[in-house]
Amino acid sequence: HSRSLESLVREFGKEVDRLAKELGKSRNDNKEDDFARRLIPLGRIMVDICMLKDDARTAIEKAVDKSESEFIFRVGDFLQKWNGDDDDKRIATEILTRFPCFKDFQAALWNQKTAASQKDLPSVLRDMQVRKIDGSGNLLDARINSRALQKGVEEYQKRYEEILDEWKFLHESKAADWVESLVDGIKDKARSVAPGSIKSWGNRLREALPDLLARVGAYYTITKSNAKAKHSRQGPHSIQILAVLRLFGYDSSNPSTLARQLMEVRTGEGKSMVLGLSSLLFALLGFRVYCVCYSKHLSERDWNSFLDVFCEFQVIGLVTYGTIDDY
Repeated sequence: HSRSLESLVREFGKEVDRLAKELGKSRNDNKEDDFARRLIPLGRIMVDICMLKDDARTAIEKAVDKSESEFIFRVGDFLQKWNGDDDDKRIATEILTRFPCFKDFQAALWNQKTAASQKDLPSVLRDMQVRKIDGSGNLLDARINSRALQKGVEEYQKRYEEILDEWKFLHESKAADWVESLVDGIKDKARSVAPGSIKSWGNRLREALPDLLARVGAYYTITKSNAKAKHSRQGPHSIQILAVLRLFGYDSSNPSTLARQLMEVRTGEGKSMVLGLSSLLFALLGFRVYCVCYSKHLSERDWNSFLDVFCEFQVIGLVTYGTIDDY
């Protein structure tokens, strides 16, 4: 049996070599569709055959690293729209998520999807509907402080761009230390305004929110995408920042206490980002966070999308994502 296994591994090894050569030919011929089709069987070997996963991964890395960025973008688009069977689609998704060269494509695709559902800020503020419950349980109309919320989002956007401009012109040798300093600054800022209780929220925290969120948003963009190119940036949109500011009482007439809220975010407007940012911010302020969803799949997806961020900020022990059944 060991001889049969060795023979099988050798055969698959030859297949990896053959596919790698074909990848090179497709790249040289500038045929992104052929290149993508060759990637699928290599990706399947990488994902499903443990003894050859490193060989297959190396073959893919060499092929994509030698490719021009525009060619890789077209390959990414082909893989994203793959119309094969479900298993092929699974492998295509694995390739897109595992290899950093597709980061710009993923970010551009994410921006394209979310931008389609984004309205301009004044329109959103105008259309927002707010209700409050009085002491007798009656549902009453309420007002929002549109001017305060718009000011908060604008302050966020200005500070966010300032941080990314600083990053844009940073020498590569200083990048790691700069990001570490950014993280330390965020943690220090959060500690300096931490209220200790939702009943002692205070103006200091409210005034610090746009700057604190801008730093976190910039960190997310820098670590999740190519922050030096606007078209491929992946980060919070103004509607998501508006939701977080509202959730954290930025426009409240009583800033000393954080009010309980039930907030509706429409499909496509980015609930995952709102939840991730809010969970991180609450945890940085010293609170224990439980993020609850009806779906285990969605909960795990959102948790995994922010897991590296929670780890970097050392709040992973304070944040729990789960389902309604878990509580």
